[in-house]
Amino acid sequence: MINALWLGAAAMSAQQLKVDAIANNLANVNTTGYKRGRVNFQELVYEPEGTGAAAEPAYGPVTVLAGTGIRPIGVERLTDQGTLQSTGLETDLALDGEGYFAVTGAVGETYYTRDGHFSFDGAGNLVTAGGDQVVIDGAAPLPAGAKNVTIAGDGSITAAVDGQQTPSRLGRISLFRFANPGGLDAVGHNLFRATEASGDAAPDNAAQAGAAGSGNAATRIRQGFLEASNVSTLDEMVGLMQAQRAYEMSAKVIQNADLMMAIANGLRR
Repeated sequence: MINALWLGAAAMSAQQLKVDAIANNLANVNTTGYKRGRVNFQELVYEPEGTGAAAEPAYGPVTVLAGTGIRPIGVERLTDQGTLQSTGLETDLALDGEGYFAVTGAVGETYYTRDGHFSFDGAGNLVTAGGDQVVIDGAAPLPAGAKNVTIAGDGSITAAVDGQQTPSRLGRISLFRFANPGGLDAVGHNLFRATEASGDAAPDNAAQAGAAGSGNAATRIRQGFLEASNVSTLDEMVGLMQAQRAYEMSAKVIQNADLMMAIANGLRR
């Protein structure tokens, strides 16, 4: 009966974490480029029924094993691509593929994001909604009076500048990919930091595409689009109901174990 209390408590704790992860997914269903989280569970050890590991089989030659419950081992970030939604804005960029934009933080640190809701600041630099500057190879600020900004699939930026007959090239947006993007460390504001688990950032271009037999094509930029989150409201609601029912069942285990202990304590009276 004591074991039943611990089993129920472990299961309730695991289901609570699942509910928290689902709640976070639902809260970010409209966040650009958000990747949903999924809780993974692990079975704990099985022990022979009896007074110890060397206990005699209770039912002839068959050893009865009793589980000790489950525990959550972490929240996995699922990096499958969200739907690309048209906005018509020339500075809204979506990524079609596995790559990430790189941005430079306030004190020079490099972060990565798939949120392409950008704009040009007063100095003509391409920046995120939070003001972080997008990393551009051969970057040149947008000249005053420039118009018809075009960003090609490979990230090349061109714009029409007053007094020039041909559009000016203003650099190319750098894209990167990771061996294990699920291992990136979320730092808030849709930004991620490379970790040992994610591996180092590698340039995402035609030369890198398919490297080491991966078979993955280079990421392409889609101007005038934003990537929606990959959260399915229907799937999350179903998962929420399952977690709630499992939580209730685990609570019943604790209630029944408590009732049995109360009955056992009352037998001596």
